[in-house]
Parts: sequence; C-alpha cells; structure tokens
Amino acid sequence: MFNSGVEHKESQETLGNSDESIVVDITDKTINELKNEINVENNNMKDKIGNIKDVNIKDLKDVKKRDESDENYVLYEVTGGKLYAITFALAIVCLLGSLDMTVVATALPTIAKEFGDISGYTWVITSYMLSSTAFQPMYGKMADIFGRRACVLFAIIIFTGSSIFCGLSNSMDMLIVFRGIQGIGGSGLMSLCMIIIADIVPIRKRGQYMGILGAVGAFSTVVGPLIGGLFTDNISWRWAFYINVPLAIIAFVIILLFVKIPTNDDNMRKRLLRIDYAGTVILIFCVICLLLALEWGGVDYAWSSWQIILLFCLFALFLVIFVCIELWFAKEPIIPPQIFKVRNINCMIIATALIGFAFMGACTYIPLYFQMVQGKKATISGLMLTPMSIIVTILSIGSGAFIGKYGRVNLLFIIGFILSAASGYVYSLFDVDTKTIIQLLIIAFGGIGSGLTRQNMILVAQDSAPKAILASTTAVVSFFQVIGGIVGIAIFNTILNNRVPKNLHKLDPSIAVDDVNMKLINSYGPNGLKAYNDGLRTNFLIIIPCSLLALLACLCTKNVRLNHKPKSNISTDTIKPEMKTIDDSRVNDGSTVVDIDNQSLENTQKN
Repeated sequence: MFNSGVEHKESQETLGNSDESIVVDITDKTINELKNEINVENNNMKDKIGNIKDVNIKDLKDVKKRDESDENYVLYEVTGGKLYAITFALAIVCLLGSLDMTVVATALPTIAKEFGDISGYTWVITSYMLSSTAFQPMYGKMADIFGRRACVLFAIIIFTGSSIFCGLSNSMDMLIVFRGIQGIGGSGLMSLCMIIIADIVPIRKRGQYMGILGAVGAFSTVVGPLIGGLFTDNISWRWAFYINVPLAIIAFVIILLFVKIPTNDDNMRKRLLRIDYAGTVILIFCVICLLLALEWGGVDYAWSSWQIILLFCLFALFLVIFVCIELWFAKEPIIPPQIFKVRNINCMIIATALIGFAFMGACTYIPLYFQMVQGKKATISGLMLTPMSIIVTILSIGSGAFIGKYGRVNLLFIIGFILSAASGYVYSLFDVDTKTIIQLLIIAFGGIGSGLTRQNMILVAQDSAPKAILASTTAVVSFFQVIGGIVGIAIFNTILNNRVPKNLHKLDPSIAVDDVNMKLINSYGPNGLKAYNDGLRTNFLIIIPCSLLALLACLCTKNVRLNHKPKSNISTDTIKPEMKTIDDSRVNDGSTVVDIDNQSLENTQKN
C-alpha cells in the first residue's frame, strides 16, 4: 500500500509546489494497480486527480476507434499482413474495373470482322459505359444496407460471370448484352474499394492507400488498349475477357477471408425493405437518357434533332421525379440529400466533375492526335501515354504520404490545378511534326496535376462526410467524376467535328465545309492533318478554365482537417511517468516515488 511516511502535501513541496504532481510510493506495481489504490485508499488524492477509473489500455483503443472525431478513427481495425493482403486484393479489383473500360478498344475491329457486324460494334463499349455509370451511385447505399464485403463480392461475381460469357459470345448481340451486365458489376468496383479503405485506414494514412488504388486505375486505363492488342494479335480477342477470371478469383478469396467490416444485424427481409426501389429505377433511366444524348449528339444525330432533344427532355423529367422521391418519399434515399448539405462535399463534387472533364478529355484525344495526325497504330498511341501513368502513380502515392505527415492539402490543390491548367496549354503545342521526345515530355508534364489532385479530392470529401453517409458520399463523388468525363468527351467531340471542317475549308477553299468526312481526314493530305491538329488544339485549351474553376471550388472549402498537421496523441500503449528529483530523506527505504501528471491521466481517460 501507500507509504505513510510520505504525505502528499510534503511531496508537492519537495517537487517544487507542482499542482499537477502526485507523489506516490509504488513497489512493483503497475500503473493501473496504482490508480486503483488511489481510488480506494486516499479520497483526498482522488479529489485532486479527478474521477479516475481503472483504465484498461485495450479498452482505451476500443473507445478510440468509436470516436469519429479522432484522426486515428477506423470502423474496423486491420494491421500488418492482413492490411497488405486486403490492399493487394482491392488493387486487383480496381485493375479489373478500370482495365475493362479500355481493353476491348483495340480488339473491336477483329470482333466486328469475326461476327460480320460492323454497324453494331460500338455498342460493345457503349453498353458497358451505360450500365457501369448508371448503377455506380447505388453501391454506396447498398454497402450500408448489405455490408461492404457482401457488395464487393456480389460485384466481383457479376463482373466475372459476365466476363466468361463475353468470351464465349458467338454473336455481336450476345456480346453487347453481357457487356451491359458486366458493367453492372464493374460499376461498383472502384468506389467500393475506396469505401473499404475508408473503413480500415485512418484518415492521415488513407491518402497513401487511395493513391495506390488510384494509381492502379490510371495505369490500367493506359495499358488497357496495349493488353487488348497483344491478346488479339497473338492469342484471341476472347482472352481480353478471360484474363479477368483468375485475377477476380484471387481478389474474391482474399476479401472473403480478411474483410470483416461490421454491418447491421437486420435480417434479409428488413434489408430488402430498406432499398429505395423507385429512386433506383428512376435514377437508372435518368442517367441512361443523359448518356445516350451525349453519346449520339453530334455523331449519329444532330444536336438539334428530335431524338437528342427528346432524350434531354426525358433526362430532365426523370431528374425532377428522382429529386422528389428522394426528398419526400424515400425512407432511405439511394443518394442521401444530406450529402448536398455539406459545403466541402459540394465543393469536391464540382471539382471532381471539372477535373474528370479535363482528364478524360486529355486521355481520349491525345491518342487521337497520335493516330490521326501522326499516323500511329492504336497500340502505340496507348503506349505513348505511359509517362503520364507513371507520373500519376508516383504523385498519387507521394501526395497521400505528404498529407498524412504535413497536411496542407490545399497547397497540393493549388500546385496541382495550376499545373493542370498549364498542361492544357502545353498539350496545345502538339503539331504535325513534333518530335517524339518532346511529345513524351509534354505527356509526362500533363500527369503532374492529375497525380496531385484526383484522389485527394475524394479524400477531402470522405473526411468531411459524417460516418453515416461516408459510403454514399464516396460513390456519389466518383459518379460525378465519371459524368464529368463523359460530358467532356461529348463536348470535345462536338467542338472537334465543328472546327476541323472549317479549318480545312480555310486551308483549301475548294473543299466545302459540309463535304468534309471526319473519318477520312487523312485523305485530304497535309491540309487535312493540319486542320485536325488545330481542332485538337482548341480542345486542349479548354482544360485551362476547367482546372482553374476546380481550384476555385477546392479553395471554397472550410475547416478541412487535412490542411493541418496531425495532432500529437498521447500513446495508449504505455504511460511513462516523469521522474523528478526529490529529497530521499522523506521516503522510506525500498520505495520508489513516481510523479504522475494529473492532466495527462485525464486526457488519457477522455481519449
């Protein structure tokens, strides 16, 4: 017990009248035993310290995980080898989701020739794009209802099963149908991976892991056409789909074994009743009408045609109905309206849509420059984007680590978006006779802005979202990034189709604007190539205002925790009392006097 020879008042005087010091005699006692004795045997000392309970260090960690305001908060704690295994599996999932959007592109001519159907082959890409985009916003809410693991495993099963049937297709119609089903599974892969990372990795470390996933996605988008071309030329185009199967099985097994994020205890009937069926169906129709209008407008139909006008009208009608359902009728809206009440989330939605517009436009039309102006094959055109993917990979991971250590995410936004705007100008320097080394340097420079910004915008949105809507927020922000990219491609395509004929007419007045065939631009000789290059230059310059507006949106955020350095937390693993020099004559032989900081104990209890 306590040494009666050492009075609390005398010991305080010995230590310099410190109000925060408690001198006690311990002989081979743990700190928790010491606090128990304080509570039981010395009421005066208990009043001095405050309401100290027997604190179990393990319990402290559990409390920490439940405190959402703590920067080390996680819903489900995973460390060591399990964390690395889960990250590896999620990287494979992201690879599958991103790869399948582009891997088929170089195989399409061969597929069309084999099936003898030239007119419908573009639907192989369009069907996947429609379903993957339309179903993406729903996975966030479904992850809340059915659990993260169940949703990602469901998505993998749908994606893998449809991949097998795509490879087995014996007609263009069969391939188009299963590509659409494949998109339903693929739509949730990327956003579900980011949701799982948000549940198992603290906010300060999360940027590195999300950077890894984002880097895998960016890299797979670039190498997709190359892989598709290699399979088509050396084995069979069907392996562009079969390759998904072994990779998906590896990811499936790891996620099944290690991802055990807690979910609600509702039975299946209650979970099914929670689904917003009306809102889900209306949202799908709404998105499909918008995407078809953007896909067909200016290509298959004039923008002023009744088909495009009808699609835009249907989009507006379904959008109004969807908003009414979500606001007034849905018990658990598929897209919670609370998302749009958070200022920082709204800012990130605007910024991601704008940067998606710019990034997807660049990734789509830079390869067109190489194919149409430089006369390179599709596979080589895809390879030319490799420097961009490497830069994006390095900076995505590096910027996440920087934020975790120093904060200052707005600084990265300022640098990143300014460089992104500069890349729009640099892209416009592409010319008919630009040397290869200059092209590669320009493309590498273009990856800097994207690497510093894309994943960090989702990170800020997650950090600003209440835990109850974190999954939905992640899915919605990712959805708007995709929508921004699709809108950007449509606008870029319209500008290109309008500018090139006019440019060509100026260079050669004998060619009428209405007679120009965009698909045969090479047949017009050097003037055709120059006219096409000038049209691309206009598109690239649009990246400048998009990037600056995205920067403005990011700077409109308030109280972003990631702008500050991490808070120094008291370690909960060990409590190391500070030893102070005292008068040995006041302590019995064989005793140890320890000074316990009162305030530190109170803080430890609160944490």
